[in-house]
Amino acid sequence: MTDSMASAVGSLRTFLEAPESKSRHAWQDAGAAIDVQHSLSLSFRHSGWKRERRLVVEALRRTGQPESRLSCFAACGTYSYVLRSLDDPTLYRIAGSACHDRFCLPCAKDRSNSIALNVLDQIVGKQVRFLTLTLKATDAPLPDQLDRLYDAFQTLRRRAFWKRKVTGGVAFLECKWIARTGHWHPHFHILIQGKFMPFQNLKSLWYEITGDSYIIDIRLVRDSLQASRYVTKYASKPFNSSFITRPDQLDESVLALKGRKLVVTFGTWRSVLLTRPVATGAWEHVGTLDSIITRAANGDLSSAAILASLTDRDLSPLYARAPPYVVDPPPTPPSFHQLTWFGVWQRAGAYRYPQ
Repeated sequence: MTDSMASAVGSLRTFLEAPESKSRHAWQDAGAAIDVQHSLSLSFRHSGWKRERRLVVEALRRTGQPESRLSCFAACGTYSYVLRSLDDPTLYRIAGSACHDRFCLPCAKDRSNSIALNVLDQIVGKQVRFLTLTLKATDAPLPDQLDRLYDAFQTLRRRAFWKRKVTGGVAFLECKWIARTGHWHPHFHILIQGKFMPFQNLKSLWYEITGDSYIIDIRLVRDSLQASRYVTKYASKPFNSSFITRPDQLDESVLALKGRKLVVTFGTWRSVLLTRPVATGAWEHVGTLDSIITRAANGDLSSAAILASLTDRDLSPLYARAPPYVVDPPPTPPSFHQLTWFGVWQRAGAYRYPQ
């Protein structure tokens, strides 16, 4: 018996031997108004950020976002499929329908993963550096500060010094709220390809362009793993923990970031497709995620083992809501190229991709 199978057996025994009120039939009491076939995969996809997701939904409503955006956000992951690698039958992955909303954390992490892998392809054999550009804190609203930051960065890229030193790169926007001062702190994390840039020269040029900002940081990328971690951390980061629990600031960020590019390529990197799909190899459809969860909840060990290979999270809350049978035959999955490859939440709160 493999470790994943043993884990699955233990989890199922604990669940199936629980009192009836906590078993798989409890879904009828608490979830009568929920479409169970869809709610299981939704819960699986968003289990690692339930509280933050509710806060984002409230912010989207308060700021008057279109019903279409709210509906798409709410349905993210409704149609999820379990796929098995034909090259390595022990490897499973999940893919499905995604909302791609910039304030959806799983979607942002999926996008960041794609960007990181594509950036790694781009920097092979090239000299790249990390650059951070900041603005002096002011009382200005976030939209005004973002306009200023983007304009200043565009001006910097037009300068002869920059053109001599930099051939291309990608910039990632990050916004933080500094509660101690009551100010926004928008800044760019940038990966640049090119020649050595004297720190003092760049610092002076940034101060000249902004008129008051001189805090920058630049350092050489030592290896591809360092670059991957950097990009994964900052690419498509939708919100910061500094303001997710602050309704006024969260609302302001929703409005300020609408329609704005969070990732900016420039120079020779303009043509790089940073978000192209990155899954390789041949895959086959195993079943809908809902059906796999339902079968596992009803004692199917192979389905439980599949889930155990994807996540170490306690799935008993999902098992408790699963119906006592698979609802309807699984729908025919769309073409794989139409699906988004999903990462999976883990017990410690990490979001990872099966290797």
